[in-house]
Amino acid sequence: MRDGHLNLCRVCRNVYVSEYRKRKGWKVRGWDTHAKQNERAAKRRARMRSQICLCCVSKDLIPLYEKARIQNLEVDHIIPISRGGLHCKKNLQLLSIEENRHKFNHIGY
Repeated sequence: MRDGHLNLCRVCRNVYVSEYRKRKGWKVRGWDTHAKQNERAAKRRARMRSQICLCCVSKDLIPLYEKARIQNLEVDHIIPISRGGLHCKKNLQLLSIEENRHKFNHIGY
């Protein structure tokens, strides 16, 4: 030890630091944090899949998205998916970017 610094390689230093943090009762960040984030993302994806309407095939929605892209608009859910709306043609509308940002996740507009 020189001037309060450890002369260790990167791997040994990481092991030393993690052991030190465990002894001191610090929360060890790393894989457990990423696992929680991945779990939340998986739940969000599953919720999105369950919100897809069976009567609307993705082929039916493609023209709507193409029209929005050409006119520089955004496709918005009238009843947001976060509030129980479906990803269905009947629940979609075209809004300008400003209008869509203003609407956020409110119902109707």
